[in-house]
Amino acid sequence: MKHIKVIISKMLHSPNIIVCFIGIFFILVSVIIGTGDTISIIFISIGTSILASGVISFINYFSKIREENYKHMLRYWGLSEIYKTRAEMNSESNKELKKAKTLEICAMGLKGYRDAQTPLIKSRVSKGLNIKILTLSPDSKYALEIDKTEGILEGSTKDSIKELIKWIDEIKKEQKYDGQIELRTYDHYPYDFYFSIDGNLYIGPYQNKTSQQTITYRFKKDSEGYKYYKNYFDILWQNSKKENAEKSKV
Repeated sequence: MKHIKVIISKMLHSPNIIVCFIGIFFILVSVIIGTGDTISIIFISIGTSILASGVISFINYFSKIREENYKHMLRYWGLSEIYKTRAEMNSESNKELKKAKTLEICAMGLKGYRDAQTPLIKSRVSKGLNIKILTLSPDSKYALEIDKTEGILEGSTKDSIKELIKWIDEIKKEQKYDGQIELRTYDHYPYDFYFSIDGNLYIGPYQNKTSQQTITYRFKKDSEGYKYYKNYFDILWQNSKKENAEKSKV
């Protein structure tokens, strides 16, 4: 409702409305004079032309307002990119990782990421990279549901998460201080994939296909979109529990 009021207010303050009133004035004058009079015909011709011009200008003006509102919405929420797949996202996030100072992730086993980025992660951790990772508990009943949803071998999600936990303990050997790297788990169905590098945020849903094939959105640092999902991550983090390799052993 507020959005509609703003549009109406802009339209009423537009010079196009004056043009329309002038056209209507000429048409009314022609009606008063009489339809058979030559002057009346001239007035109605002028009036309809001016009115038509005003209406077209109104349509163009309205379209421009809508375009400006879309641009404002994108700036406000900070949506900067849409990746058709998570694999497409990786090419951009991998560049940012090379200079990263903070890394926050809410995901499953991150197998592909571990396989590709372990050397770089170790290097960045030795230089002070702070890491927080949230993942599903390997003992959660939802792990089997994810296997079915993604069409993978039963037990694959659980095994992958266990490997992630062991990987974190390996990465911790490079940390400069205790608490530099943390991993926590939760026990509910995962809501969204969350990946933040120095505040550059990538977010996407979990769907009934492999995670690397799902759409992902990128939000700029400190935008409203970033703040919204950062709060989502912080709440999950606060309600999660610490995990380690010893606890994940069968």
